[in-house]
Amino acid sequence: MSVFRDAIVPVVFSLLWGCGAGKDVLLGDLPSHDAALQPEGSAPDGSTESDGASPDATLVEGGGDANPCATGEAVPATALTLLSQRLGFGRLASGGSRGCVYHVTTLADAGAGSLREGAERTEPLWIVFDVSGDIELSSKILLGPNKTLDGRGAAITIRNFGITVGAGISNVVIENLTFVGNMQGSDNDAIQIADGAHTVWVDHCSLSNYRDGLVDITHAATDVTVSWCLFSMHDLVMLIGRSPSDVDDANIRVTVHHNWWNQTGSYAPRLRFGKAHVLNNLIDQWRSAASASTMGGEIYSEGNVFVAKDDKVALATSAGTDSVLGRAKSIGDWLQNGAIVQQSEPVFEPTAHYSYMPARADPALQAEIMAGAGAH
Repeated sequence: MSVFRDAIVPVVFSLLWGCGAGKDVLLGDLPSHDAALQPEGSAPDGSTESDGASPDATLVEGGGDANPCATGEAVPATALTLLSQRLGFGRLASGGSRGCVYHVTTLADAGAGSLREGAERTEPLWIVFDVSGDIELSSKILLGPNKTLDGRGAAITIRNFGITVGAGISNVVIENLTFVGNMQGSDNDAIQIADGAHTVWVDHCSLSNYRDGLVDITHAATDVTVSWCLFSMHDLVMLIGRSPSDVDDANIRVTVHHNWWNQTGSYAPRLRFGKAHVLNNLIDQWRSAASASTMGGEIYSEGNVFVAKDDKVALATSAGTDSVLGRAKSIGDWLQNGAIVQQSEPVFEPTAHYSYMPARADPALQAEIMAGAGAH
């Protein structure tokens, strides 16, 4: 399957280099306090529509020239092959493929040639990095629409603050970046997707040690895929649905596949109201209730590897003080060390929204995720 690597790198070797540029992304410690794809999809408002794309499509929905850049540097075909790996609810994200290439030439927080200067523009851009190193942000980056942040071929660590995909923003790809929060800010996520933002793909990122979440998807944001990411050195990792009062979050749809929660606290993920397809992930030695769904949210947990330590609840249908139970279905999950799941149906069927070919949850999958997740 195209989403899988051609070979499994030994686990010991992966532990030496799996975090890529994120030299501060430590495995295990908390802070002190593929699929063959045939998109069939539906729109963020819930109406059914086909995107008409083949598995290696490079166009955003609606078609048109994949390389229309007339006045700058067109996105090369070799870069566009990244889009062949799209899967799930965020599979229509093509980022800046219909724009020009923007080169990050400085590690400065702002100014000409900076990541912020390109990322916050309004026109479509495929952003690449001509430099490697640390970008120390003094505030969050407010990402513009139709953007690809393509960290492949560089070693980029974004420090202190993160990236917000906010109101009215859609069609975003974030690829192969390391985020280290250093516990800055009171409401500071590595990647925040909120306020109706939609059609977002986050892939092969390493994320750790933010004050709030690592990837939070809230306030009616929808059609998001998070894949092949490494989460470590963090407590509450992925929140989907902000609070019991946010009833608009019922439209949230998220696919989470081939990620590694490495000895984190919880939220793998934590869902309210919406739908989450949690597919072929490694959730390893969590601290309390790995995955949980409340407020009628639906988790379809499929082919995941759950490695319990002290807490045994791999999948729960209640959490915190939320007054309404969630729903959950476990299909082919590998429950190690006495891990248990709570199930309550009905739960949505992912195949009603897109096609995929999931792998079995077995030692080979576990080793592959340990070798391949995160920025490289």
